[in-house]
Amino acid sequence: MDTMYGFYRKGVRYLYIQGGEPFTWKDEDHTLSDLVNTAKEIGFFHVAICTNGTFPLDPTPDTYWISLDGIGRTHDNIRGSNAFHALRRNINETNHPHICANITINNENAGCLEELVHFVAEESHLRGVMVNFHIPYPGVENLLLDDETRIKVAEQAINLKREGFPVLNTVSGLRAMGQNTWPRPLRLSVVSDCENEYICCRAHGQDSICTHCGYALWAELSRILRPNIFESLKLLRQVHKLRTG
Repeated sequence: MDTMYGFYRKGVRYLYIQGGEPFTWKDEDHTLSDLVNTAKEIGFFHVAICTNGTFPLDPTPDTYWISLDGIGRTHDNIRGSNAFHALRRNINETNHPHICANITINNENAGCLEELVHFVAEESHLRGVMVNFHIPYPGVENLLLDDETRIKVAEQAINLKREGFPVLNTVSGLRAMGQNTWPRPLRLSVVSDCENEYICCRAHGQDSICTHCGYALWAELSRILRPNIFESLKLLRQVHKLRTG
């Protein structure tokens, strides 16, 4: 709670809660729903939860971002046994109006993007998908995409977006992601693990990770820093759509 109050005093107004898995958090009798309700009482404009989707989705946050890394067995191989079944059950059993998918492309699911985007388009409870690339944190470096595949997948996502599929990334953001040219670290965000705070993310200063960053939202935010008002307006429209429907 102190962390949220501290962020608000510093001017933060958009709060994203992630983990690990946020739904496993408890503090005595307090649960994740209590965190979200407190954040809204504090005054945050928008509260989002990033989850693996294996827990029931209560109505408290403004937006859910669900990790979706494949269909059926492909997803389970990455996220754990029966994870896809639980994810699909929970998104279909909730009436929450703002649920989006977060796809992280790695060298095991790089051929699944089109199938995943079609799945999201056909699921009435999902409003869109954000395409990310695997980040080589310690222990999972082997899943990193090579440069050629990264560019190819980004262009595939651009083509799917232009065909009318609900890809939430902007074209500019996808190009920057694919070519790995966007500036970092970004000073538009602060990450806290309740012990320390980090500018941009917890890998700040670790070049072997930062150089290969695949976090789409950060690439999108980097577009705001460029003197291109049209791309900034596109991104702001995407955010507005997620907040208002």
